[in-house]
Parts: sequence; structure tokens; C-alpha cells
Amino acid sequence: MFSQPPHFNDHDSGHAKEPDTRLLDQTPIGAFITDSHGHIRYANQALLKMTGWSQQELLGRTPAVFKSGRQQRADYETLWKTIKSGTPWFGRLVNRRFDGSLYAASVKIFPLISKDTLTGFLAWQEDVSERERLQATVNRQSGLLVDLSQRLPGLIVQIHFGPEGNSWVPFASRLLPELLGVDAGDMAHDASRLFQCCPPHEETRVWQLIHQTLPVGGQLTEEIEVRAPDGSPRWLSLTARIERLDTGAALAHCYLCDISDRRLAQDKLRETLKVLQEQNDQLRLAQHAAGQAARAKNRFLATMSHELRTPLHAIIAGADLLATNSLSGENREILERIASGGRSLTAIIDRILEFAENRTRRESGEPGRFCLNDLFRRVTDNLQPISTQKEVRLHVRNPLNGTLLHGPDIAIEQVLITLGENALKFTKAGSVIFAVKREVTTDGSDRFRFSVTDTGIGIPENKKEIIFQPFAQVDDGDDRAYQGAGLGLANCRQVIERLGGQIGFESEAGRGSTFWFTLSLEELPTATEAPSAAETAPHPLHILAVEDDRTAQFLIKHVLKRLGAEASIAQHGSEALDLMREKHDFDLILMDCNMPVMDGFQTTRKIRAGAGGEAYRTIPIVALTALVSPKDIQRCYDAGMNAYLAKPLTLICFQDTLEQFLPWWKQKKDETAKDTAAHASSKARSRKEPIGPRHEPV
Repeated sequence: MFSQPPHFNDHDSGHAKEPDTRLLDQTPIGAFITDSHGHIRYANQALLKMTGWSQQELLGRTPAVFKSGRQQRADYETLWKTIKSGTPWFGRLVNRRFDGSLYAASVKIFPLISKDTLTGFLAWQEDVSERERLQATVNRQSGLLVDLSQRLPGLIVQIHFGPEGNSWVPFASRLLPELLGVDAGDMAHDASRLFQCCPPHEETRVWQLIHQTLPVGGQLTEEIEVRAPDGSPRWLSLTARIERLDTGAALAHCYLCDISDRRLAQDKLRETLKVLQEQNDQLRLAQHAAGQAARAKNRFLATMSHELRTPLHAIIAGADLLATNSLSGENREILERIASGGRSLTAIIDRILEFAENRTRRESGEPGRFCLNDLFRRVTDNLQPISTQKEVRLHVRNPLNGTLLHGPDIAIEQVLITLGENALKFTKAGSVIFAVKREVTTDGSDRFRFSVTDTGIGIPENKKEIIFQPFAQVDDGDDRAYQGAGLGLANCRQVIERLGGQIGFESEAGRGSTFWFTLSLEELPTATEAPSAAETAPHPLHILAVEDDRTAQFLIKHVLKRLGAEASIAQHGSEALDLMREKHDFDLILMDCNMPVMDGFQTTRKIRAGAGGEAYRTIPIVALTALVSPKDIQRCYDAGMNAYLAKPLTLICFQDTLEQFLPWWKQKKDETAKDTAAHASSKARSRKEPIGPRHEPV
């Protein structure tokens, strides 16, 4: 701290001899000499510079000129008593400069003895103000760091690793005993106890990690297991910075934080995830099993439909053929009962398949293929009992009659039913109108607007903002006349928005309301007209029937014969392609779907690819099959077929199809009276049945 001044002692007593002032002038430490009464006889340059006094001003004065008034009187009394006794005095004084500023001085005063007589004093002064200021700053910062280390939620530890393999702990914050049950004093010479807080296997692992890092230094981050003072397991997060020292030793600055709660939460999370994974695995197995069961059910229904429709095709088509003959009244009645029974059985099969298909898609959320006519029929059938009871008429405005769509028909149906129920609830008289129209979109997609309009009580202005909120009621008084939970419209909004659509309403109190929603839906092709070269050159109609069932072949031949057409029969798709390569006068193809060797889907794709000849790439192909599910119908269109007819076939539906694709044939006169009568019957129908999956036999 104090730079040692030159010694002028004449013996070991500490007394000083009279110094050489030339030597004093060379030293950087302030010095002055007084006589035995304390009057200054000399001051060196360092003192003059330090105090601001000049040599002339100091000479003859006493050191009292340096007094600051900050020292206690007793300090000076002790000083003088000491030096007058011939003993040196060392101490710190706060002195005053010539300009009045204060400074801290480290002072050493030596008595000057000559021949056992006190002749004066030699005083050394060093300005230590800056040193003390820096030391105070260091102490303050050290105190802050220590205070911070004591307040941190974690433990700070310094570990010194000696070059000989020894280790000790120079510093540890207050959490050490609480966290690990050891005291820093116990590790002042040996840090091994710190590592003994770990289980044996963990202690070995931690030592290995440290020894791997010690030679090179750097940072170490680990999670370690320790034993708490009560013996319970605890997990700590260790972050250590290992510093290499010039002595060959290393200093590890460590921060340890208790992460036991986090590890416990992670363990519980892992257990939960494991349970969830097991449950997901079980759910996947259950879903797989359910899927297999659903597919098995669908295969069974499709198979049963096919197996039932094939003989029904023989019954109904055969009855239609017989009906064209001249029969007695009794025989005609018997024939009509046979045909009526067949049609009833067909309708039952249709309803069973429709129910199974809708239930499957309800469970899976899968969109389906649907006809707008059928959709509105199901909705109005559902609401008819309520409307009849309230004497409110139901109307449907469907300018898109017969349009086929692909989309979430089950959800659309449910929303329309909910909106219809809501309309009927608030309509005492008048009507409820269901409507649909196509809207033009900027991106070219097909968007459809569905609406339900009533002539009911309408919605007050103060209720319009909350109408789609859960539990909202138009009539929410204690004596309200309209019951309900207030969830119907909220559910409709959730469903439509989940499907990517919009829902809204317009209403006027006392006049009624219109609720609407819009959805983007895919419009599917119906019976597509295919160009045919035969249209420009009428000739005897020649149809290729691809059918493997003998009874169906027999009926097709006779139906076509009654219509004045020639039929060629192929047992399967491969045989049909061979016939097409040999003959070049086919006008239309009737295509069964389920056949051996090559099915109808594959055959159609090959024909469209030119496998039957370039002339037949665009020939009209009409499906005639017992497969009636929406998926199978769509497969027909996807394969390239132009239209779809379901077994059992009726003469009228078949004639409609031929007239649509072969208009030249429609104009041709039949040569037989029976064919003329059948054709006249077809022309006399007030409206045509749409070609689609559901044809009620006539």
C-alpha cells in the first residue's frame, strides 16, 4: 500500500539520522523535516506538489497547517505522544491542501536522534485518496456481487482445481447448506465433499465430465442428480465456466439451479405421453378395426345390392317386355302386380343402401355425391309433420333441378332442417320457402347460396347482433312463448364456418326472416353427350352390350329388338375390345361394371385411350350396373362413361338415354306397331325422369 520511503535509521531502534535533503528531493513520496518543536525546516518537491504550498511558505510553520478539522483531537495527541517518546508513528490522516481541498494521506513519522538527543522529526506523506476511492469502488462492487449471489435462486460455487489434483472451494453462496447439506467451511481445503452429494454412479459421471473439460477450459452444461439433506433425490442444472490459470491450476465458476419440479413435470409428461401413445395405438387399432368392419359392411351391402338387383332386373325388364304384348285383362293385372312387387323391392333396397351410406359418411365426416332434388325432398319430408300441424306451407324453389353436387350433403341437410325448424317455430301462418341458386365467383369456383325464408314474427333490431350467439333467444322473457335452448343457430354457424362458408340473415320485425348460407361445392357431370359419327348418317341402330350375366344378356337383346335395334354381346371387357376392332358400326355401348377378365371401369378407360380403335374413342358409353353407391357412380364418370343406368332397367329410362345420345334414332319410325306404341308411350310422358342413381321403375 505505502511505497517504502528511504531509510535513514542509524540503528535498529527505528530512530532516524539527519537525512540528506538531496536524496529526499529525488523521492516521489512527500517528505518534510521539523525541529524537535515541530517547526518545518525542509519540505521536498513531492510534498510541495502534493499540498500546493511553497518552500518559503512552509518553512518555520508547524504541520498544523495540514490539519483538515476532520481528525479527532485524540488522534493528534496519540501521534505526538508516540513520536516524542522516540517511537515512529504510522497512520492515516485527512489533510488539507493550500487551496483548501482535502486528501487522504498515509503518514509515517520518524524521530531524529543524534547522540541520544531528539533533534527533530522526519515525516513521510503519500496521497492515497485515489487508491482509497478505487478500493471503495471495488469493495462496493464486491459487496453488490456477494449480495446478488446470496439473493439468486440458484447456488454459486467456485472450485479451485490444483495442478496436483487437489481441489477446494474459495467461495459458495448461502444456498449451499440448504441445497446440498454441506458448509463452505468444510470444503475450504477439500472440495470432494461437494461431489459426494451425488449418488455414486452420478458422482463418477460428473468427475469424468469435469476432467474432460479441465485441460482445455470452456463451458460445461449438464443436469445432475444429487441427494438433498433429507436424502430425497433432487435434480440440479449445472452451468460451469472453467478458467485455466497461469499456474497450471483451473478455476470453475459454477451456477447450480434446482430443476427438480421441472424434471418431475417432464417425467409426468413422459408418462402421460406414453399413456397417450398407448391410447392412440389402441385407438388406431380400433379405428382400423372399425374401418375394416365398415368396409366389410359396405362390401356386403354392395354385394347384396348387386345380387338382388340382377334377378330384379330380369323380373322388371321381363315384365316390361311382356307388357308390350297383347295380354288379356287378367294376365295384364298379374303382370302389373309382378312389376309392382319388383319396383317395391327395388325401392326398399335403395332406402337401405341410402341409409347405410349416409350413416357411414356421418360417422366419417366424408363428403358425398348428392342431387339437389333429393336433398330438398329429404329436408321437406323431415319437416312435413310440423308444417302440417301448424298449417304452414313448405315450398322449394330449385332452378338447378337435377344438378349433381359433391360436398358435405349431410351437414347441409342438417343445417337446412335446423333453419327450417326455426322458421316454422316462429311462423304462425303463411309459408316457409327453401331456395338455392348458383353464384358467380371471381376464382371460377362453383358457389351455391341456400336460403330459408319465412313469414314469421321477424327479429327485432336489438336482437340481431346476438342471434348467432349460444343461448341467445329472440323471446327471452319469463313468459316467452317460444321454447328452445338457443343453440340451433349457433351450431349452424359453427358448421358452415368449419366448412369454409358464410352464413347470415335479413329480417324485419313483423314481416319475417331469410336465413342464408353459401358454400363452395363441386358440380358433377350428369349424362354427358358424346359426339358420334352416326348422327350424320342414320342407319340401323347397333349397340354393343358388355354383360356377363346370361339373363341380362337375354333381356338386353329382346329390349333392343323391341326398339328396332341390333345387339352384340361381349362377356367381358377384353372380348368387347376385340369386337370393336372387328366391327365399326357400333352406335353406343352398354357397360356392366362387375365382370370377369376385365371390368367395365378398366374397359372404358382403354376405349377412351383408343384400344378399341380411334373411331370409338368418343362413342357414348352408358353404365348399366347393379352398383348404386355414390362412390361407384362417381367411378363410372371418372372412368369416362357418359351416363349411368341402375339395374333393374326400365324401357322408358332406356329409351330416354338412347334419345339423348342418338337424336337421329329418335326421329326414325319403327316398323312394327309394338315399337311404335312403346315409342308413343315414351313421348306421352309429362316429364322425363333424370338419369342418375335413383330411378323408380315405371
